[in-house]
Amino acid sequence: MKDKNEAETRLKEILNEAVEKHTEGLVIKDLRQKYIPNKRRWLKLKNDYLNGVGDSLDLIIAAKSQDGYLLCSRTPSSYQTVCTIGLDAIDDRIFSTETPQFKNIPKNIQISSQLIENYTPEFWYNPDNALVIEIQANQLIQNALHTCSQKNGIGIQAVEPILIKIRPDKGVENCSTSSFILNRYNATQLALNEE
Repeated sequence: MKDKNEAETRLKEILNEAVEKHTEGLVIKDLRQKYIPNKRRWLKLKNDYLNGVGDSLDLIIAAKSQDGYLLCSRTPSSYQTVCTIGLDAIDDRIFSTETPQFKNIPKNIQISSQLIENYTPEFWYNPDNALVIEIQANQLIQNALHTCSQKNGIGIQAVEPILIKIRPDKGVENCSTSSFILNRYNATQLALNEE
């Protein structure tokens, strides 16, 4: 049992080192096993699986497609796209059957032409009355697909979001602002540049 505890402690140390270096995480496998295509004999251990690591954001659900839900941050006058999250992350039953659905993009959502080409919603929600969810992202990157804090056609995207929880206790006025996300992105870039 002592060996197992020592191994777990050492694995945590190695993962913390990887997180501090801003890598995606670790791939763990038995050295005696050979690689066989299409058969996973290894485990991914990523920084977004750790509590307190990665970027936690409160975002609103703006649209639903066959590929997932579109999530947005807010500005004083509009909502800006940040990422999409898979359909399996959110149970459809949480939406009221009375929640209005729209075929066209509500005027208060800023969406890039690149995202429109790649994302075809079944319907849109009015973000002023939308559901707030808390997600954790692996990292924040610049991407032309999203409009969060967009400058010169490049916005900020939350990469590989996972659902932490539904936030019925928060209204849209409490969701993450685009300026907050920009500040988080800039802080990460500053930390990377200092290394």
